[in-house]
Amino acid sequence: MKKTGARGLMTVGERILRDFKYELPGTSVTELVLDEDLIENREKHLGDYRELGQELVVEKARQEVGAFIREFKVKHGVVIKLTDEAVAKLVKMAGEQARSVFQVARQHFKDYQFGLKLIPKKYGASRICPYRDGGE
Repeated sequence: MKKTGARGLMTVGERILRDFKYELPGTSVTELVLDEDLIENREKHLGDYRELGQELVVEKARQEVGAFIREFKVKHGVVIKLTDEAVAKLVKMAGEQARSVFQVARQHFKDYQFGLKLIPKKYGASRICPYRDGGE
């Protein structure tokens, strides 16, 4: 047993977790499991957590977009559909603005209902797909 004081333990802990400390806060990872394997294979686990973080971000974005679409339908009586490309653009905008995808979508599409309500009347379309050629 080494006689390591609190400062020594903090230094060791800081060294082990340094990469995780800088990489994970921008992701949706909420839990980090510390065990012997993580300590011995930090790079592998860091890559795994990066991947998990991205998957969680994508899933959260899909949920927020779904909530926005439901809200838009209830408020305006218009069903919209966003392509994966449009969702990715909203995610990028949200990151740049440090806002949620839901907030960015709400702001971005705040005046769309006026033009979108004209389309079904004029063209008979019941579904509209922004950011996609030809709609649906």
